[in-house]
Amino acid sequence: MDMINNIQAEILENLGRFAYLTVSQLQRLTGKSLGYLREQLASLSHRKYIKSYHIDRPGKAENMYYLTASGRDVLLDNEKCFADDIRLPKGIPLVLRDYNHRRNFIDMHIALYKYLTEHNVNVPVFLTYFDKQGNNRTAHNLEAKTKISLGDELFYIPDGIMITQVEQIRKLYLIELYNGKDTLRVINQLSKHVKAIALGTASKKFNIQANPIVLCVFEHDSNKTSVVKRLQDNERVTAMNELFFFATLEKVHTECGKSFETIHKKQLVFT
Repeated sequence: MDMINNIQAEILENLGRFAYLTVSQLQRLTGKSLGYLREQLASLSHRKYIKSYHIDRPGKAENMYYLTASGRDVLLDNEKCFADDIRLPKGIPLVLRDYNHRRNFIDMHIALYKYLTEHNVNVPVFLTYFDKQGNNRTAHNLEAKTKISLGDELFYIPDGIMITQVEQIRKLYLIELYNGKDTLRVINQLSKHVKAIALGTASKKFNIQANPIVLCVFEHDSNKTSVVKRLQDNERVTAMNELFFFATLEKVHTECGKSFETIHKKQLVFT
C-alpha cells in the first residue's frame, strides 16, 4: 500500500486549498526546511500526485506546483476535505506574464488565510480569477468563477472573492492585486467595482444582503499612494469610501490585521 506521510498530506492539502504553490510558499505554510520540502515534493511528483510548471524566465522564478486528479483522490479518500473545496487546475497552461501576479496573489491569499483562521474568522468561500467553471471543449462556456455582471451583458473579473463568517454575520469581499505602477488602470478597474456595488450584482450573486467590501492590494507603495490621492477627488468613490480599503502587499504579509485602510485612514476590522 502506498503511504503518504504527514508532511506530504499537508502539502496536498495546501495545494488543494491554494491551487498553485512554490517551495518558498510551502515553507511559509509548513515551517519545514526547503531541502526537506524538495525531497517530499520529488516523492509526490514521482507518484504523480502533483505536477509543476517550470518557469523559464530571467531572474529567480520558482516552479509552481499543483494537484493532479490522483492527488485530489488521495485527499478525498482520506476525507481531508470535500470535492468542492479542492482546487484542481483544468489543464490550462500558465501564461508567463501572469506568473508574478499569480504568485503575489497567492502570497496575499496565504497571509489572509493565516490571519483570519488564527482569529477565528471562518472563510467558507475564497475564489480566484484562475478558478474556472464550465468547459470550452464541448459547451464553450468556460469562465472565471469570480465573474461579476455589470448589466447589459457586460461583466468584469475581480482577482478574488472572499466570504467570511463570524457567528451569523457574513461579509463579502472583492479583492484586487495590482502589480506594476499603472495608476490609471487601477482607477478604471475600481470604477467597475463602483458600478457593481450600485447595481448590487455581486451581493445578489452570493445572496448576501450587505454591500461588498473591496480590498485593493498593491505591489508598490508608490502606486497605492498615487491611487489614493486620485480617489480623494473622485466623487463616485468618496460616496462609497467606507467600502474601499487599500494596503501594500508587504504590509499584508507583516501586519495583515492592520494593513487595510480607506482613503481617509479608517482601518478595516475583519471581525
